[in-house]
Amino acid sequence: PASSGSRDLSPLRRPSSCNCAAAMSGVGSKTELLNVLGDVKARVQDKLGVVNFPMPQFILIGKQSVGKSRLIEALAGETFNFISGSLGSRRPTVLEFRNFASARTSRWHVRDQKSQQWEEHPIERVMKLVGQWHEELGESVSPEPIYVRIESCGCVDMQIVDLPGFRDFAMDASKQHLSRQIEDLDMSFMRDKRNVMLCVEQAADAATIS
Repeated sequence: PASSGSRDLSPLRRPSSCNCAAAMSGVGSKTELLNVLGDVKARVQDKLGVVNFPMPQFILIGKQSVGKSRLIEALAGETFNFISGSLGSRRPTVLEFRNFASARTSRWHVRDQKSQQWEEHPIERVMKLVGQWHEELGESVSPEPIYVRIESCGCVDMQIVDLPGFRDFAMDASKQHLSRQIEDLDMSFMRDKRNVMLCVEQAADAATIS
């Protein structure tokens, strides 16, 4: 399992310099192919659901606030923060990372829930939309995913499904019910043998000793 805590995730990052186009010849066609495959996967998920998607996919699991976001930032090659309110995330977030070696700045897209079309927005707008789509669920959970695509010279080429974090014990009955719903959703992904699990755990003090 991957650990967070105070461990440095910087080795996962791409070089900060974007002047690597010569070493990445053909990246345009490769990225276009990945985009086509991503769109095909999204259309299949629309029909079958992201839970029962009939192909291997990376899923990110762990307790709430253990550092999953830091791992995502390392893969994306930049710092950001999805705002999902006091209750945290309550639905899967499908993150598509696309590496453009010649990109000077990152480009952010979200897949509109009604039109199912990709729309480019400033990162601040993307963060706000993601937060709204979590908050609209209230104290319930949905398997319907949010789709976010990031294009930059610092990210890796991959797709990962970020799942809501497991909750610690809660005294409030409604929070307990929410915790059980999240556990059921996450377990539905974890039971699928086609999925590749990336588990982030809180690192103990001993894990930081070199």
